Amino acid sequence: MTISMLSISEQRLVVAWRPAVVRFLLFAAIGVELMVLAAWLPDTLGRWISPNPAAIADFTNFYDHAETGNSVGMYSSGLVLMMRPLTWLGVTAAYQVYFVINALALLAVAYLAQRPVRSPEARLAVFLAVIALPQAHWALRTGHFVPVLALLALSGFLLAERRPVIAGICFGLLALKPQYLPIPILYLLWTRNWNALAGTAGSLAVLSVAGMAFIGPEAFFFQLERMVNISLDQSQIYLPAQQTWQYSWQGFLISAGIEPTPLFTIYLMALSFAVAMVVWTTGTPPVVKVAAALAMLLVAPYSSFYNWSMIAVAGALLLRSDLRHKALVPILLVSGVLAAALTQKATPYPTLEVLGLDVVARGGTYGLYWLPPFALGALLLLAFAGRRRSQQVAEPVVPAKKKAKRGPRKSKSPAANPSQPEPRLALGVALAVIGLTVGFLVSAYVSNNEPFRQDPFGQHTVLQALPEDFPLADVGTLEYAGRGSLLPYRVEWQSEQPVSEVAGVVGRKIQDGPWELVLVEDGDDVLRLRTVRLDLGGYMDMFAELQVSGVDGGSVMSIEFTPMPTKNIAGLNDWIGNRGTGR
Repeated sequence: MTISMLSISEQRLVVAWRPAVVRFLLFAAIGVELMVLAAWLPDTLGRWISPNPAAIADFTNFYDHAETGNSVGMYSSGLVLMMRPLTWLGVTAAYQVYFVINALALLAVAYLAQRPVRSPEARLAVFLAVIALPQAHWALRTGHFVPVLALLALSGFLLAERRPVIAGICFGLLALKPQYLPIPILYLLWTRNWNALAGTAGSLAVLSVAGMAFIGPEAFFFQLERMVNISLDQSQIYLPAQQTWQYSWQGFLISAGIEPTPLFTIYLMALSFAVAMVVWTTGTPPVVKVAAALAMLLVAPYSSFYNWSMIAVAGALLLRSDLRHKALVPILLVSGVLAAALTQKATPYPTLEVLGLDVVARGGTYGLYWLPPFALGALLLLAFAGRRRSQQVAEPVVPAKKKAKRGPRKSKSPAANPSQPEPRLALGVALAVIGLTVGFLVSAYVSNNEPFRQDPFGQHTVLQALPEDFPLADVGTLEYAGRGSLLPYRVEWQSEQPVSEVAGVVGRKIQDGPWELVLVEDGDDVLRLRTVRLDLGGYMDMFAELQVSGVDGGSVMSIEFTPMPTKNIAGLNDWIGNRGTGR
């Protein structure tokens, strides 16, 4: 009897504390998302307010082709016609209008994503998760219309049963970037949604015919040729580092240090499609939609980092799914956002050059791309957790939503204890404050922001980066260690020894060590040396400029240096943005 009573008591305790734990986690998530948004939004808005033509390459590409009336690579010829009105404005004003359109589309995706969620804090967490995606910010910054594509895809899936023709029109417009159209068409065929297919065919025909009428019939054949010749390896790329921007399977292989051969790439695409087909065969209708949204990205042969902001479509559909284990939904959502953040951190974009050397070699990344394996893993999980049950209703989503909305509204009866709402309100406020604080602090620590941010060019950091075997003379007082002007790191010493004596010691140490001289300039009381250090494989791992100059009977030795590759410099982007302004 005691054991039974204890069990009942424990169950009540779990039931009582579960909402509090969930609320705490939601506010922690909101804190993290606000921190991420605070880190990304200023630069994104800055790009909109003061656009730099060199930094909005995708938009200027679309703008130029719309102005001249020429086809845009693999994009639909209808894109040129749709972009044409923007050419009546200058390129800066056109980009700003175009930016607003895409930003509104992203906000619409975030709004649709949070609709099936009930509590205000959960809705806010879902909304912020969409607009804080780093890939979405890059889409806005570079001037791509991925947010519009995401809104079209999400609208098509949501309206497929209720408004099939409108859903088909949305899917047809995905042909603006044709690589995302095959999976929705296969999905409509699989679900035998003939009305939606008719809408897709109609909008696709109108888009193509209108574009060809504007450009000419050759536009169709040009686009078809580009699609047939798409490369699944690094043999045909536009820029030396562009293949490392891809989040499709060849980009993942590069990030894993594996040669992205066409056979291996096709195998991973086929595997992704096969798993999606398993979900389509065994899954419930809402889960099938999630699998289709994931397959759109995994089966695409060419998909840049900003295109994967469309992962938000799968997340929005997942919130409307009927998985057996409800806890899998937040687990998958959190894992997806984390995978997106880690993958963006590993992406070598924009391509930066220092001393004429690429920051990353051709085919290199800053780490593993987590998004493709996450998406494939999510498909595998859906294949098990999203299976249809026996005697399951075909479409339980709409009634479930209505019941869920009505439920809380009926519970507005007077409480037995009038003072009970006050402790609940106090607990909610306390959880909100603690959760937001914890979220902010965790996000700040992980992202190396205030109050945990360390100056990447602080004296301790710079001296720690200076190699122990650097050919230094026995100089006197350390005068400065911080940001350099020619190279990222700079250190200065002052000595009572003359220039000739200091230079002789440095020269002997270079000859006796692993350093090699590549430049010597000997002037009046000034010696300038450029030296590199090679690792055991014969590759440069350190580049340095050393100058010894005479002053007041003694000498000053200054060194500017950088490790190679320069991705090892924590504040590289900041240094490049302020290059020449440091001491």
